[in-house]
Amino acid sequence: VCSSDLGGTSSGSVMGVLFMTPYSALQGTVPPFISAVFHSILIASLIVAVLAALAAILFSRTITRPLAKLTQTARLVAAGNYSAQVQTKAGGELGELAATFNEMARQLADDVDELRRQESWRRELIMNITHDLATPLTAIAGLGESLMDGVNSSREDYEATGRIITRETLRLRRLVKDLHLMAKVEGNTIQPMRKAV
Repeated sequence: VCSSDLGGTSSGSVMGVLFMTPYSALQGTVPPFISAVFHSILIASLIVAVLAALAAILFSRTITRPLAKLTQTARLVAAGNYSAQVQTKAGGELGELAATFNEMARQLADDVDELRRQESWRRELIMNITHDLATPLTAIAGLGESLMDGVNSSREDYEATGRIITRETLRLRRLVKDLHLMAKVEGNTIQPMRKAV
């Protein structure tokens, strides 16, 4: 407070200082308005945190649920169930991943079916080849024994036996040649040649 004369002019000397503080500060308490704002902000923050946590859980489930289905289906395919498909309505990259996995599983199922058919044909072919090889071998062995036992008495008998042995030997050679050619084709070391017919 400055001293002044009766005319209202200030003499410039300071007589004292007035310092004002709120009553709540003197008591060490928070003013009611600030306290109400603080409580409102705290409650709003808690509500926002709970809503954010729920949104994060729901969003993570939209990612983890399709991935869990994909993992379960992959286990089924690994166990030999090639017809298993991922059932999901997920869109975007997860939906594309599921569709790609389903296409891969379908292709794998087709390939396995084709391999099984080829294995069945191979077994049947081997049985037929075994039978075809056994027939001339049996004839050759039987005729060879008859020659050793002296069953043939004339030159014509020997010539007939020799012709049969030669024919059966050539038949065996042709079968072995066909087997060798088939092995080359399966091993992709020979390619079929086209000819006009």
